[in-house]
Amino acid sequence: MILASSSTSNCSAEEARLYPCSLNCIPNFDDITFYLVEIATGKVCDSRTYKNEYIHLSYHSGVSLAGNLFSIMSIQNQTIRILHIKEDGRFIDVQDIGWLSYDDDELVLARYRDFDLQYNAQRKIVTSPVNHKNAPPDIMELDDEKYAYSSSFLSSDSFDDMMENKVPSPNISPKPRQNSNSHHPNSSIPAEPNPTIEAVAPISGIKQRMLSYLFKKAYNSDDGGLALRHFYQIFAQLASLVMWKMQFIDESRFLIKFGSVDCVTGRHNESTAHTTFFVIYNFLTTEVLSVYDNASEEFLAEFENSPEIFQRVAFNQSFSRDSTYANNIYAKAVLEKHLYAIRHARNGG
Repeated sequence: MILASSSTSNCSAEEARLYPCSLNCIPNFDDITFYLVEIATGKVCDSRTYKNEYIHLSYHSGVSLAGNLFSIMSIQNQTIRILHIKEDGRFIDVQDIGWLSYDDDELVLARYRDFDLQYNAQRKIVTSPVNHKNAPPDIMELDDEKYAYSSSFLSSDSFDDMMENKVPSPNISPKPRQNSNSHHPNSSIPAEPNPTIEAVAPISGIKQRMLSYLFKKAYNSDDGGLALRHFYQIFAQLASLVMWKMQFIDESRFLIKFGSVDCVTGRHNESTAHTTFFVIYNFLTTEVLSVYDNASEEFLAEFENSPEIFQRVAFNQSFSRDSTYANNIYAKAVLEKHLYAIRHARNGG
C-alpha cells in the first residue's frame, strides 16, 4: 500500500525551480512524502520525499499505478517521475519525463557540460593578457591572428542570425526579431512578431514531441494548407500549455492532460470553458501516439468503446468483469441520456 503525506513549504518559486521549463506562477509549495507500507505488518518498507513540489493528490490526479510501476506528476517542474516497486518493498527510480525524454539524456548532457568547462578553461588560458613587449615574435603573431579572426567573426551576419534565434528566457522578454517578410509580399505570415510567442518559456522534451506530432499531422493534411496555417495561428497557445494530470494506460503508455496555466493553478474554477488536450504518450519510445482536444468526437468514441482503460488500470488481470458502457446496455443508455442532456442544454452544452 502506498500512502502520502504533505507539509507546507516556505520556499519561493525560483528556489523550487529544477528545470528551465519549471513554472514560476505556483503560489504555494509542499514537501510531499510517499510511503510504501506492507499491509500485513504495517511496516514502512521505503519512502520518497519531494521537497518544494506541487502535486495533485486528490482523486489520484497526480499519481498513478500500473503493475509494479508508480508514477508521480510534478506540476511545478512539469515532470513525470516513474518509480519501480521491487519485490522486497523498495522504490527504484526509473525515469523522469518532462524536460528530458530518455533515461540517459542527463548523462549525455553531463558529458557536454564537462567538454564546455574544459573548453572555457583552455580558452581562459589562451586569451589571458600577453605582454607584447617581452613576448616572442611567434606569440605576438598568434595573438594578432586570433584577434583578426575574432573581429571578422563578430562582424559577420551569421552571428547576428545566431543571436536572434536563441531560445527565449522564461523570465526575460527578448528583443523582437526584424521582419523577414519584407521581401515576400505574398506571404501569409503576419509581419509583426507575436509577443506571446516571445514570452514562452523553453519548450520541454515531451511538449516538443506533442508539437511535432501536431505539425506533422497538419503538414500531411490534404486541405490546401489550411491545417498548417491554423497550426501556426494557435502555436502560441499550444506552446503555453502545461501538463496538468496523467495516468497509466498500460505499463508503456500514459494519458496526459495538457491545459492552460490558469486552470492548473486554480485561478479559474470553470476549467471546462478552456480548451485542453489529451495526449497518449509511449514513454519507452518517446513517441506521441495521439492528441485529442476536449471536444473530440473521436476521443469520446474511444472512451465509449473501452472505458475501463481510462477509468483504471487492470493491473495483472488478463480480463475485466466490470460492467461498463461497452458491455452493458443499461449503462450505455445512461451515458447516452447524459450526453443528450449536455448537447441539447438550453444555454448551450
